[in-house]
Amino acid sequence: MKFILYILVVLGFASAQFNETAQEAILKAHNDLRSAIAKGEYRISGTLLNAASNMRKMKWDLSLAEKAQNVTDSCPDNINTGDGYGENVLASYVENPGKALEITLLDVEVWKMQFGMRLEDLLSLNGNIQNYELTKTTQMAWAEIDSIGCGFSNCGQKSSGSKTKVVVACMYKISSSRISQEKPYKSGETCSSCDPGFTCDTVSGLCAGI
Repeated sequence: MKFILYILVVLGFASAQFNETAQEAILKAHNDLRSAIAKGEYRISGTLLNAASNMRKMKWDLSLAEKAQNVTDSCPDNINTGDGYGENVLASYVENPGKALEITLLDVEVWKMQFGMRLEDLLSLNGNIQNYELTKTTQMAWAEIDSIGCGFSNCGQKSSGSKTKVVVACMYKISSSRISQEKPYKSGETCSSCDPGFTCDTVSGLCAGI
């Protein structure tokens, strides 16, 4: 399971885990999208999707971040760890790594358009997505995913001409057996079906861990 998401954060060294500020930015990017879906405010081709009754609020997981960092330190082009992990990987060449965030903001807009297309396809399925190619859609909008961890590496030794290779990886703990049998979230009144151990965050409309 893997997908590509262009989220880069400028770091002052070649390899390090994201600092607290970067963690919050990555979480916000995920939770803002999940909140829009949960509240029934997400549109595809002008049509509002049904609200989600069980969409969880994501939190940062240090063990997932460490796993992601171990992967990016090897400077891969892509990864597929399996073992119940969802993946979000970006390997790219940039002329100025210092402008990574600017590049990211443009790419995220393109990604959002692709997200809508893939989510529409996914929600039209009849509860069985075995052999379905898991993309950014299933990881970002899957209600029961509530943990994320990311890593970053500047692979300067693998630069191409004036461009430098950078790798970002985000990991999510996810059950492939659940994905093969169910749709990404339950439709219904916003956060009305939070699982035990979660409570409704009325501001975001997400089910937050207690």
